[in-house]
Amino acid sequence: MSGTLPTELLQEIFVARCKDIGERPKKEEASHFKKQLKSRVKGDTFELRESRIGPQAAEAIAHAIKQAAASHIHRLDLYGNGLRDAGALAIAELLKSPLCTLTDVNIGCNEVRDDGGRALGEVLRINKSLKRLELGAGATFFWHDNNLGAEAAVALADGLEHNSTLVYLGLNRNVIGAQTGSRASEALARMLRSNRTLERLRLAHNLLSTRGAITLVEALATNATLRELDLADNSLGAELGLAVAQLLAAQPAGAGLQQLSLSGNKLGSRGAAALGDALKVNMTLVELHLDGNNIGDWGAISLADALATNRSLTSLSLSSNAIGASGGTALARAVGQHRQLCALALNNNPLHNQAVEALAAAISANSNDTQQLQLHTLELNSTKLSAEAGIALARALEGNRTLHTLRLHDNFLTEQAGTEMAQALGGNTTLTVIDLGGNQLNHFTVNKIKQLCIRNRTMKKSQELAPLKEEIARLRAEQQRLPETALELKQSEEAFESAQKLIRQTEAQVAQLKLDAKQQIGQLKKQFKDVQSQLKEQQAKLHDRDDDMRKMHDDYEAKTRELQATLQIEAQAKEQLEAELDTVQSAIEHDSQQQQLRVDELKTRLSATLEQTGVLRSRERQLQAELERLNAELADLVSNSKKKKVAAFMNNKPADAARNATQPTKPKAAGKKGGK
Repeated sequence: MSGTLPTELLQEIFVARCKDIGERPKKEEASHFKKQLKSRVKGDTFELRESRIGPQAAEAIAHAIKQAAASHIHRLDLYGNGLRDAGALAIAELLKSPLCTLTDVNIGCNEVRDDGGRALGEVLRINKSLKRLELGAGATFFWHDNNLGAEAAVALADGLEHNSTLVYLGLNRNVIGAQTGSRASEALARMLRSNRTLERLRLAHNLLSTRGAITLVEALATNATLRELDLADNSLGAELGLAVAQLLAAQPAGAGLQQLSLSGNKLGSRGAAALGDALKVNMTLVELHLDGNNIGDWGAISLADALATNRSLTSLSLSSNAIGASGGTALARAVGQHRQLCALALNNNPLHNQAVEALAAAISANSNDTQQLQLHTLELNSTKLSAEAGIALARALEGNRTLHTLRLHDNFLTEQAGTEMAQALGGNTTLTVIDLGGNQLNHFTVNKIKQLCIRNRTMKKSQELAPLKEEIARLRAEQQRLPETALELKQSEEAFESAQKLIRQTEAQVAQLKLDAKQQIGQLKKQFKDVQSQLKEQQAKLHDRDDDMRKMHDDYEAKTRELQATLQIEAQAKEQLEAELDTVQSAIEHDSQQQQLRVDELKTRLSATLEQTGVLRSRERQLQAELERLNAELADLVSNSKKKKVAAFMNNKPADAARNATQPTKPKAAGKKGGK
């Protein structure tokens, strides 16, 4: 790694570190720091744990990774330094960079508080590469603990609601539950209901409230992706055990929590009994830690009953639980039935000989069984064992082929038990670690047992190295074929370059064709728009012409109605005159004898009347002729308009329609009254 970063960037990190610790840069210290980088920063990992890195050095490290564009750096480990909020902000800015490819960041135990936590929460909203973020303390190192409170927890939870890459979040030994009620827990619960990528969440030693922790557990009822949950050392009480038991009992097989730590929560026997009932039906949980919960014999017996039916649990830790002989014996018998159990820790429990002898009997009874116990780690430190229990364990080890770690520290084993163990290990080739400190054994016996364990470790390494040796032989054979393979590779590279050149030429031709096609499409679109514009203009003109024709037709209809009304009036006048003529003639015939004297006068009037009748008839003929002429003109006008419309549409040229057509004159009927 140090070879990939320029010397000036390494110098910048060293100078910033000196500023953080208040020392003047020295040449020999710079050389030592460079060697430290070479030894501790390798491959894809930038690791400077417990190296007195402060805020300015953290900023320099972030700047160096950005400047060097070190895309091969995926893991940044600055655990146990003094970054504080300023350093955390620098790391957050690095994670926001699109050039950053970090997938694992560990800045636990760095005195980071809420400001740094909020910045990292914002990062989780946008970062697409980070998979693991450690902000908590490890198992043993508690210097410079981070102090992330509720504000930081809420920000991290909000960020995870929008994040789809992070799978691990470590927050052990912070203060997210201090003096804030359940606010942080509610935010984390809301996140768990929506997030579908987070698999491991550690919240041990965070001063959580019981209500807040139960809210978290209840949220997991709708979350099928979280695999590990650590709520240890929060002193939450038996109610937490009941809530977790309800969750475990409802989880379907193959989904939900697989690793669960509830150590140091004062569950008591009631909480342990509830968990035991849940384990009878749960087929997903594989690792359970219940250390320091004072479950007593009753709780141990409840868990032992569960082991008799459970087939998924492989690791169970029950240290410091005040389990006595009866509880230990029940667990020992359950171990014989639960063959899947791989690790069992019963440290600091007053088991005495009875329970351990029962455990030894369970191990020994399965030594020759085709389905042996899979138990490989057994921890019995500080369990008040005496020589009898030690001898029983030693005899059980003679035929055992699975146990490789046995811890018996701080008991009352005597030299006789040590001798028995040394003899038993003479034929045992699997036990590689045994802790017998704090017992009544002499140095020679302990050393002999250690040598036997070293022998077993050496044999195990030899067995593990055998496949590696075979692989080395295979690789050497492959190495001899390297020249031939190199020639083939060169030919393949030349063929690849030729293919790439052809591809580039083809891509250039395709690009030119696309450009030409784009230009042609543009021209066609322009022509189409012009045609559309002309068509709209012609349609507008045709619409105007139709309006004119409708107006002319309406005028013609009005004039026709007017002429018909005039003819009707004159016909009525004619009928009236004819009626009067008939009356006069009748009067003449009846009064011819009596009014002889008036004959001449009447004849004169008759002549006048006949003359007027002739005039009216002549006028009627004229009006009839005028009406026929108007009908003919209207027909000609309609015919000419249709011809012009068709000609204009066919030639796609505008034509002006004649609007000033000859209008027929309205006949006057004034002469009728005068004549009459």
